[in-house]
Amino acid sequence: MKHWNTTVIQDGKPITLYVTTTDQAIELDAEASKKGGSLIDYARHGRPAFITNDDHKDLAMGTLCFYAQRKGMSAPNQIIETQQIPAGLSGTWLGGVSTHPSFQSAAVVVYEDAEAWTTEGDPCSTA
Repeated sequence: MKHWNTTVIQDGKPITLYVTTTDQAIELDAEASKKGGSLIDYARHGRPAFITNDDHKDLAMGTLCFYAQRKGMSAPNQIIETQQIPAGLSGTWLGGVSTHPSFQSAAVVVYEDAEAWTTEGDPCSTA
């Protein structure tokens, strides 16, 4: 299991997005690939051949890019592996090949944290 985050912009405000990837989620994404719905493939589309594939990182990037696009946010430039996801954030399920409840645990969940960014906490702020 790995945790990832990135910062995107929506309505001029930064939002930190988080996602956790697991081996089980990667397996489900491989199944989804057979139906043209792979988040890993979404991340790898158009990537130069010299860049090494990393299933966990690619699942995270594909998930966060797809989520940001669907929510009208800026596209993530990079993702960072992190130790944990802050507690108490609301999440949105994404990915997987089945809507059956027993398979939901293998899907990925995107968490949003707009509260992490305040004027005092933003090193780029001029306020």
